[in-house]
Amino acid sequence: MEAVIRVIDDQLSQPGQSLEQMMGSELDAAKTISSLTLFASAGLQSATAVLDRIGRRCSLTMKLLRSLLKNPAISARMGQLSSPDARSTGAQRLPVLLRVD
Repeated sequence: MEAVIRVIDDQLSQPGQSLEQMMGSELDAAKTISSLTLFASAGLQSATAVLDRIGRRCSLTMKLLRSLLKNPAISARMGQLSSPDARSTGAQRLPVLLRVD
């Protein structure tokens, strides 16, 4: 178990690497978090440490997203995406969220 946890930790320390990218899907990333939680509950300190780092990364991401939403251009685009017309087109309009003219 320690070797697996070490590989996960090493991979996640790579610049730009996300758990979803590393695992190949959101579902497998969720399964990994579930496994790490189980390992941490069993007393493996390395699993607890990795979960702490993942949690800090999520916290930083949320702070970044909140600060982006303070930008009027991004807030306006978010409003466009939440309109009924935008919801009907779904993911086709999502890339517009991060593009600021």
